[in-house]
Amino acid sequence: MALEKALIKPEAPRGAPPIPALFNPNQYGLDASNEFAETAVPGLDSPLLQYVRGGSRMLSMELFFDTYEQRTDVRRHTDRIYKLLAIEPTTHAPPICTFTWGRFSFRCVV
Repeated sequence: MALEKALIKPEAPRGAPPIPALFNPNQYGLDASNEFAETAVPGLDSPLLQYVRGGSRMLSMELFFDTYEQRTDVRRHTDRIYKLLAIEPTTHAPPICTFTWGRFSFRCVV
């Protein structure tokens, strides 16, 4: 996995090119959660727990951008990531993306 470049592939607009990471992250975190409700019942030592819903999974990492050796403006790369926060006119939401790194794939919004 470490030899392949990590990619962010936006689904919109159609045909948008993937955004390669200049340097693969050296670590990432993948978090998930569930939400439970507590219901107090008189006479019981502890409340009853009831599953309410699952939470969103969250992928976190730091991407490092360095174009010093190429003598190019780093914003050429970082602006492409930043634009993934913009609202797509057709969906009225930021684009759905897929982060891939080797066999690891994570469908997400930035």
